[in-house]
Amino acid sequence: MFSKKRVPFFIATIAILLFSESVFAESFSLSFGVPIYASFDNSWNGAFGGGSVKASSVAGFMVHVKFPLMFGIGLESYKTQINSPSSQVNDLELSTLMYDVSISLPVPVVNVTVGAGIGSASLSCQHASGSCSSLYEDGNIGSARQLWGQVGFPILPAVDIHASLHRVSTKIEGKSGVSNLNLNGNVIAVGASIGF
Repeated sequence: MFSKKRVPFFIATIAILLFSESVFAESFSLSFGVPIYASFDNSWNGAFGGGSVKASSVAGFMVHVKFPLMFGIGLESYKTQINSPSSQVNDLELSTLMYDVSISLPVPVVNVTVGAGIGSASLSCQHASGSCSSLYEDGNIGSARQLWGQVGFPILPAVDIHASLHRVSTKIEGKSGVSNLNLNGNVIAVGASIGF
């Protein structure tokens, strides 16, 4: 006989089977994401005068692969359009390329991933004296690094949607007489992953 005391047990069991990724053994999962918001928390220092750094838009992609032992690798590539701090500077764009490593944490109900990345960033612009490459070393290509965290919410047994916060630091070295450009800030991304 089916008793009312067993109803919560059956509901919980069905919910776990439908919405918990951990019930299903994944060989690996593939995650795709897009950045939707970027911000900077410092000011221009040197070449373009003073003022705060503000992003007007960000676009690109983020791809991550998670392997069976909760270890993952990834690639991120995106471009951030920056509002000009001066009327003499236009078409400011910061291109970021990042290589990531990550680990998934054993948290129930949601999928939590933390990671770190290292890569490069380049600044392109036009100003009164020419382009940004006349101001910065190595053709205005600098270093980039990040720490990031992601929270995923299962919507099907092997599919989740997720949001991530990336704390990014970039440094582009100035030529003689030009200060180094340090751009630190946050990138928020959303995406989905599928397990196999």
